[in-house]
Amino acid sequence: MSDSIFVIPREGENFSLKKIEFKPYLDEDEMQHLIAEHPDLLIGDQINSANPRRWLLLGREVGIATQESTLSVDVVLLDQDGILTLIEVKHSNNNEIKRKVTGQLLEYAAHAVDNWKLETLKNYLKKTWEKKGEKDPIAKFLPEKSDPDKFWKQVKSNLHAGKIRLIFVSDKFPDELKRVIIFLNRQMREAKVYGVEISRFDHKDNGSRTIVSRVIGQSEPPVEPPSKYENDFFKQLKRTAGSKETESASKILEWSRKKAKISWSTSSTNPAFMPKIKSQGKDRQIFTLSTEKKGRILFLFSDGCYYDDMPPFNIVPKWLELVGRLNSLLDKKLSEDETKKRMSLPLAIFKDEAKLTRFFEIMEWVIEEVSNYTGENTESDTEQPIYFYSKDKPYYSLTNFAHYGFELDGYHWKTSEHYYQAQKFVGTPYFDEIREVAYPSEAFERAQQLEAHRRKDWFHIRDEVMRKAVLRKFQTNPDIRHELLNTGSRRLIEDSHVDNYWGIGKDKTGKNQLGQILMEVREKLRNQTEDQE
Repeated sequence: MSDSIFVIPREGENFSLKKIEFKPYLDEDEMQHLIAEHPDLLIGDQINSANPRRWLLLGREVGIATQESTLSVDVVLLDQDGILTLIEVKHSNNNEIKRKVTGQLLEYAAHAVDNWKLETLKNYLKKTWEKKGEKDPIAKFLPEKSDPDKFWKQVKSNLHAGKIRLIFVSDKFPDELKRVIIFLNRQMREAKVYGVEISRFDHKDNGSRTIVSRVIGQSEPPVEPPSKYENDFFKQLKRTAGSKETESASKILEWSRKKAKISWSTSSTNPAFMPKIKSQGKDRQIFTLSTEKKGRILFLFSDGCYYDDMPPFNIVPKWLELVGRLNSLLDKKLSEDETKKRMSLPLAIFKDEAKLTRFFEIMEWVIEEVSNYTGENTESDTEQPIYFYSKDKPYYSLTNFAHYGFELDGYHWKTSEHYYQAQKFVGTPYFDEIREVAYPSEAFERAQQLEAHRRKDWFHIRDEVMRKAVLRKFQTNPDIRHELLNTGSRRLIEDSHVDNYWGIGKDKTGKNQLGQILMEVREKLRNQTEDQE
């Protein structure tokens, strides 16, 4: 910002230019007061031109209690999307502006995310506005007919997700700090960092002053033009569904962009998009909106699909609670058996605007449950599925390649893989050849090479062959039988990225037939043990 601005007092032929000089504020308290009373000085349209930020004052000198001490944030605001904005004010003549201010505000943000509770924030807001004689500032801040409880839930969700905005304010920024602000804003994902220069210029002739604001740093991204995948999605949906379904899909996409990160399917036949939220360091997919069947929203639970790996919904009771809520949107209620593994909603039901609103409420509940999950639910820990496949990871004994031999059908088998592959060639010389190879990988590879000689009924009997081999393997080897029984009732999933039948495959939607057989064998062994006792 220049150290002076120029004013033209009046229009006409004879006018003079007046130079107005930059005037530092008296102190930081004056700047804090100015921001608290006039938060529009933070010029929300420069921060987000597509959706200008509006501000609600939460308080000044807001405390954050830590184990060592209580920190104090100069000014705290909320915007219309429930995002907390922490303001740290530094006068241009304060030496800390070049050294400590960056680390100071980042420390405040880290402790705020960890320590602030929703009730704490509500109390700060209440105290601040009671002093101003205002009893219900939220009602005036939010659009007409908005739900305050829904707004506070969004505040809580943002806080848990670390979605927060940090703003340095000064009357004049040094170049070094500008570069730091721009760098931080480009690198940070959930939290955003800005500088706002609020400069004061005094008019000596009449005692008035001019305040000029500008944002330092990259602004929040504007609305980008639709991608190729988005265009393909809506083109396909318009071909297969009606205008109402397309309109509903557009609203769901708009909602999803505000709440999550969007991934697009590259499928040319059934384009789709998937909203994903961040939880416990992972991107968690909350649904798929696909163009298939005139447009439908799909939720998957079984065999390593996304809810299967999303605490706390990775336990059956919590999944069924979600299913129950989704079921309330359908005219025909689905049974529990029909929804054990998947649930889908046709876009057609959202012609009823109330159902679309209800759907958004359900999804916000999902986001809140996932964001608030701390890993303290012991039931969830004991019910989490077990993924097995790699030799260097636990439960390798569950795989067919694990070296646990057994006697079956009058022969000794080195592994269950040897048995399974040899059964493809019963009555041929290849039977003994495969039985005698040293390693299960050799048995697999040799059977692949001899595929043309495989018995004709193989695909009708293969499940029973696998079931027979797996059962004998665990009956014969007490140590791994004990390991299998100790998995309790947890789902067993072969995490193979190359096998969509016995495992779950690369896209995690495979049948997991080996996992299913292992769970059947586990139950049979448990019953046998109980009978013996």
